[in-house]
Formats: sequence, C-alpha cells, structure tokens
Amino acid sequence: MARKKIHFEEENENWLITYADTITNLLAFFVLIVSVSTIDQTAWSEVNNSVKEKLNQKEVKSTLAQIKETLDSVLVQEKADSLVDIKLDADGIKMNVLSKGMFNSGEADLLDDGKSVVDRVVSAITSSDIKNFKIDVEGHTDDVPISNDFYKSNWELSTSRASHTIQYLIDRGVEPARLKASGYGDTKPIKPNKDAIGKPIDKNRAFNRRVVLRIYY
Repeated sequence: MARKKIHFEEENENWLITYADTITNLLAFFVLIVSVSTIDQTAWSEVNNSVKEKLNQKEVKSTLAQIKETLDSVLVQEKADSLVDIKLDADGIKMNVLSKGMFNSGEADLLDDGKSVVDRVVSAITSSDIKNFKIDVEGHTDDVPISNDFYKSNWELSTSRASHTIQYLIDRGVEPARLKASGYGDTKPIKPNKDAIGKPIDKNRAFNRRVVLRIYY
C-alpha cells in the first residue's frame, strides 16, 4: 500500500514585519504625545498666578463689601442727614463726607464730628481681614473764591483739609505709606454750582464742599 506524502508548507512570517512596524509607529506616536504635552513651566506659572490673582480679587471685594456694610451700620444718622454717602465699585469704597460735618467755614481743622466719622472709618478697616488697604483723601470746595489770613485760594483750602484728615488718620495709627492727600479746589463738582443763567445754587454748592475718602486694596 503506497503511503501518502504529506507536504508541510512553510509558515508565512510576513505578518511579523507588519506587527513590528505597527509597534514602532505606536511607540513613536506616544513619545510625540509625551513630548508635546510636557508642561511649559512659564505658561503654567502665568496660569497659576492668574488664578490666584482672581481668587485674591474675589476675597478683597468680599472684604471691601463687609467694610462698606459696617460703615453703613455705624454711620446711619450721618447718611440719613445726607452728610455721608458711601458707594462700592470696582475700584473700592468711595465715601463722600460734606465739609459742614467736618470743618468750620474757611478752615481745615477737623471738628469733633469730623473726627468721629474718621474714627469709625479706621475702626471698620482695622477690624476687617484686609491688611494692605490704602486710603486716598481728596479735598473739594465750591466755586466761591476764598481769601483769608490762612488760605489765598480754594486750592490751598482743599489741600489743607485733605492733609489735616490724613494727619488725623496717622494719629489714629494708620501707616503713612498707605495714605495720599490731594486737593482739587472747585474743579470737580458733583453738582452744578450755578444754573443755566449763572444763578448760584446754594444746595449744590453745599454738596460740592466735601472730603472724599477712597478705600481700596
């Protein structure tokens, strides 16, 4: 009986070449991904600082809002008498205090009522969490010319009133480096000093005679 010859075909190993190429390509791909995704330290620092700044700004705004709320609660009568107006905006707290509650006419020495207002401002700030606060004090007058033994112009009077307020803040423990005094005379009225025909508006002039305290971070 004749035996059948069994033929074994040689195994085709071409697929190994394709497999190896595929693995090599995948490895190269992942190396590329890793290299591209390597963190840029400078960019990361900028993003990180930006996030911290936004969080810090949010915290500061919250603290300023608390300070305003405190000022509103301790200056109720002054606000009711329209002697004090307090606003909070993106730049911080802006507090208008009419001069008649702060000084005698044509003078720059703080009255007791004026000192009391400043005392409450200092108390509200120092009792809060805000540490690096700053206060700008602005002096403003109406358009009536002044010329007495102490001041030759509204510029001098407004600047002196701002400076006296600053000095009292320093006496109350506020660091001088946090303070700034400015005098604007009658150049920045909040209401017209005169009507369209040039007639004086006494009520408006009273509002223009003021000291502005700007509290910010």
